[in-house]
Amino acid sequence: MVEWKKLSGSYYAISDGRILKSTSTKELDNIYAAIPIEQEPLLGFKTVRLSENIERRYVHNIILAAFEGEPEDGVVAVHIDGDRQNNNLSNLTYMKRKDYQKRISKMMRTGKKRKVLSCEEIKQIKREYIPYDHEHNIKALAKRFDTCIPIISRIVKPQNDNVRRQNDGILKFKGDRHFNSKLSKDDIFFIRENFKKKDLVFGRRPLANKFCVSEAHITRIINKNQWKNL
Repeated sequence: MVEWKKLSGSYYAISDGRILKSTSTKELDNIYAAIPIEQEPLLGFKTVRLSENIERRYVHNIILAAFEGEPEDGVVAVHIDGDRQNNNLSNLTYMKRKDYQKRISKMMRTGKKRKVLSCEEIKQIKREYIPYDHEHNIKALAKRFDTCIPIISRIVKPQNDNVRRQNDGILKFKGDRHFNSKLSKDDIFFIRENFKKKDLVFGRRPLANKFCVSEAHITRIINKNQWKNL
């Protein structure tokens, strides 16, 4: 059975994960419109804006707070099954921040193992690799063959490859044109604009995990010790 909870103004939280707005001035008319929900690009949470003057909020926070009340200090709303797209009330619960961080760390340690590539796949990677092509560079091939960037890098670059590239002048390229770059210009802008110190979403560690770089690398980007040209 679907349950409703009234929010501020003419908005309603629905137990199946939706946010609705009454479009009628008379309550008996029961005319409602679904509020557009967008996916947050970094962590994949669904977000919604309840007013033009209010920042976007996570849908799972709104749903759980409407039915269970606002959380205490040090408590966060989490998805029970780990699916951040499933904002059904039965899939949401409150958890202490420390326990949630331990859960995330455990999920990262016990996550999907790296795929073992076959000989045919390795040969195909070598044939398709094009250094500065967005569809055939190291990052694109790693995504296509469901493996990590360092493995693709070792396949397409022999041990003496850096010496050859330096002789050819390729190492003079900077930024995302550099053959060993993991980040694009859009990634750098995103990191600098959204970074928040000690934040669970936009802190150093979450950003480092998202973009597969070290926390020190994130610090150098923020302080503009790297990517000085942006």
